[in-house]
Amino acid sequence: MAKQVANLDVTFEAASALVPNTFFSLNSSGVAVASSADDLTYTGVVISTNGATVAPFAITARLEGIAQVQSDGSGAIAPADMITTAASGQAKKRVVASGAVRRRMAGQALSNVAATAGLLIDILLTPHEVIST
Repeated sequence: MAKQVANLDVTFEAASALVPNTFFSLNSSGVAVASSADDLTYTGVVISTNGATVAPFAITARLEGIAQVQSDGSGAIAPADMITTAASGQAKKRVVASGAVRRRMAGQALSNVAATAGLLIDILLTPHEVIST
C-alpha cells in the first residue's frame, strides 16, 4: 500500500539532475547533492525535480513525514526495519551492530519490499544515530 503524507516539503537548488525517491544532502553552499555513501547523514528525500537537463536544477524535497524511497535491492525490507542510506542514494535495511559502532538511521520502514533494486518503500523519516556499546 503506497502512501505519501506531505508533512514538511521544501524546494532546494540542486547541483545536478537528482533522481526522485532517493536521499540527498546539502553541500557547504546549501545546494542539494546526491547521497553518495552508506550510512550518510542526509537532509531529505527527493520528491520531484524541475525536469531540467541543464542548470538551473531544482528539487522538491521531503524533510519530515512519510516518503517513498527506492530500495537498493541488497535485501528484503519489512515493516519496522530500520533504514539507512546506500551509496546509490537509495534505501537499505540496517541493523544495529554490537560493539562501539555508530550507525546513522534515516527512518523506519512502513511497508515490505523484495530484494530488488528500485522498488519503492514507505519510510517514516526519523533521522538519528545509534551507538552500540
